[in-house]
Amino acid sequence: MIVMKRVLVLVVAIMAMNVSKAQTQTDSGYVEVGMNAMRLLTFGNDPRITSNSETWNPYLFTLEGSMKKFGIRFGFSKYNYTNTELPVGVNGLTRYDNDTSSTDMRIGLLYNFNLDSKWTLKLGVDYISSKRERIERVEFKEGESNEDVVTEETIVVKESGFAPFVNIQYHITPKVSLSTELLWRISTYTDKQLATDTRTDFNVERNFEGKRNFIMPPTALFLTYRF
Repeated sequence: MIVMKRVLVLVVAIMAMNVSKAQTQTDSGYVEVGMNAMRLLTFGNDPRITSNSETWNPYLFTLEGSMKKFGIRFGFSKYNYTNTELPVGVNGLTRYDNDTSSTDMRIGLLYNFNLDSKWTLKLGVDYISSKRERIERVEFKEGESNEDVVTEETIVVKESGFAPFVNIQYHITPKVSLSTELLWRISTYTDKQLATDTRTDFNVERNFEGKRNFIMPPTALFLTYRF
């Protein structure tokens, strides 16, 4: 909490400085807010496909502040997808429910290189944290007695680590810009799986852990506005 308060104080200070000096595209300081246009194109789709963190840059919203050459940035995204297949004859009068969600956050430090009036190169490193959860529930009737049976599987994957990055930004105007980035994600994760079945008196629980180390290609296109 102390770190977050200090970060918020820094961002507010940068915003105040920008308002007072009314400068854009300079080294004195700035605040930028943005959205990932690539994530907007897939918003509302099944996160199991469109939030694959090995393929797609997951961050939808970005906030960045800089004082001279050094800066700090934030990224956040949250998705939820639900789907229900109702019981009909073709699926054996079985009901399928699926609830999938994902949350991604990052906070990082960066250094700015103003290549010219139109291009800026940013190098830095993020602390990353994510959570993926999927719940699959199946309801059907079994046997001649038409006994109600419910099975449910829950999978929760949590990941945290660091991601050095290279970001390239093109300034359309002094306030509006487009940018993309290359990430090197280095993280550890836990994978907890729980399966239940009303026909049995016990649950099946499995726990996994591991490490991930990979380079994410520039699959983001951030549209940002500078204050």
